[in-house]
Amino acid sequence: MDDNANFIAVKLNRLLVRCLVDTGAVKSCISLDLMRKLCLTPTQPSTDQPEYLVAASGARMPNIGTVDIEIFIQGLVIPFTFYVLKDLTHSCIFGMDLLTSTGANINLAQQCISFYDGLVVTTLINKFDRSALVRLSKSLVIPAKTEAIVPVKLHPKHRAKTSLMEIWPPIKNQMIAVAAAVVKPQTNETCCRVINLGITPRRLRAGTPIAVISALDLNDQHNQAVLNGSHTTEKCEASLMSLSTENTPPHAERVKVLEQKGFNFTDTKLPAEQFERLSTLLFNNIDLFADDVTQLPGSDLVLHDIEVTDHRPIRLK
Repeated sequence: MDDNANFIAVKLNRLLVRCLVDTGAVKSCISLDLMRKLCLTPTQPSTDQPEYLVAASGARMPNIGTVDIEIFIQGLVIPFTFYVLKDLTHSCIFGMDLLTSTGANINLAQQCISFYDGLVVTTLINKFDRSALVRLSKSLVIPAKTEAIVPVKLHPKHRAKTSLMEIWPPIKNQMIAVAAAVVKPQTNETCCRVINLGITPRRLRAGTPIAVISALDLNDQHNQAVLNGSHTTEKCEASLMSLSTENTPPHAERVKVLEQKGFNFTDTKLPAEQFERLSTLLFNNIDLFADDVTQLPGSDLVLHDIEVTDHRPIRLK
């Protein structure tokens, strides 16, 4: 398996699967094992479909048939037909046929992929050292729009090492943000600051990966300059804190920032006190307003199935 390969975490018929995004693959396909997990029966290849597909190694892989699957990405449902192959290295491959039909745009600099002209955006993930994962020590519920300091567990090899903790990219899809921090844990546990950006409480189970940790090069001059005067925390208990409105800039500065965001207060006819309260409210929640469509990934909070029996209309005049 290529360690630098790009994957995305999606749901195929409600089953969470890590799929390879492969621009070198002409067709999208799934393994026979995955098809069985999805409890699907393949449709035999038609005369206009290939009898086999050619792997990157040049080996011929017989086409067992096709299956129709619903792909769930950030609340968006994409129906698509996959080829079924027996000896497939990856359980699922998104090929050029799927990427082209969905208007996919791969941004390697930002490590993300968008579909349908930015309608939904999800993170690309790579295979990496699992010992770098930082996991929750206990299950907890973070209220909506609330910051939390939570205990996490680390691999023993990071003990007593000055390291950098950063957000684990897939957790972004759950409207969870994690603050980057420099830590030097003396045990296998430390703490992490997270925030629930959603409008509903978010439950996270013990063992959920939320961050990654990597050792810092203490011989680097830039790192030495940053670390001067820094403080690390060894242990903590889970605690919650509401987002504070302290240290809010003056009204004029708030209005200036909001106008840069796109707000227009030209025709605002409010008393001075109410205008200040309005600017405070908008400023403290400025992250809720998107700059463009790529910041509106959709929602997976409400899912439903529409059961249909055939193509005939339910009702006719």
